[in-house]
Amino acid sequence: MRILFLVLCFSLNAWISLAQNATNEPSAVPLKRFTRTEILAGPSIITIRDNSLDQYQRSVVAFGYAIGLGKAYTISNHFKIIGRIFYERKGDKHLDAEQIYDPVTMKNVIYKDGYTVKDIYTCISVPITLGYTLGRKAQYQFEAGPFLSYTLAAAIDVSSSISNYKDYNDMTKDAKPIDFGFTLSFGTKIPFNSSNKLSVNLMSNWGIPNVLNLSTQTWRTYSLILLVGYPISNYNSEK
Repeated sequence: MRILFLVLCFSLNAWISLAQNATNEPSAVPLKRFTRTEILAGPSIITIRDNSLDQYQRSVVAFGYAIGLGKAYTISNHFKIIGRIFYERKGDKHLDAEQIYDPVTMKNVIYKDGYTVKDIYTCISVPITLGYTLGRKAQYQFEAGPFLSYTLAAAIDVSSSISNYKDYNDMTKDAKPIDFGFTLSFGTKIPFNSSNKLSVNLMSNWGIPNVLNLSTQTWRTYSLILLVGYPISNYNSEK
């Protein structure tokens, strides 16, 4: 944990130095360093990487979500350090075959895609990214940086509409307390009214470690979030 914290601090310091050295142009307008605090929310496409499936299992698209707050510190006309914190639901979803005994034929019948299996992982995520802004009237921002997540819960939810079978297996005790990885993001701002703009970002978060303390299962998280932000603070500190 201490090593991860030091890595984040070192990365943040290195990015600030890089951004400050990358531009020497004078600003025509005095920079207002801190942007307004934004409330953030959006849906996500989620998956568990390295989640091995057998011949009877089939992966399907799974959806999660994120909600939280964000704020940025302006370094120069083009560079910002962006910090966000949000509650996030990650995981995976796949279908599995279900075998049911038929008393009429006295044989086992296999129903393809009978079981729906959901891997659920919830956490508090803190991505810290360096953003580079292009354009004047229409501005686009590219971001990259690390993220750190604190595990809240992990579970496997199994259900069947054929046999009405349901099972919820709490895996929190088998989950590691920390997940970490890297974040990539591309976004822009859309005018909402005369004084406010919506930020819209497509953000991908790639988890690096296996978040389970199990040798039989590997959960490496991934989420692709359509994150929409709206300013909530009254102090208008954006350029």
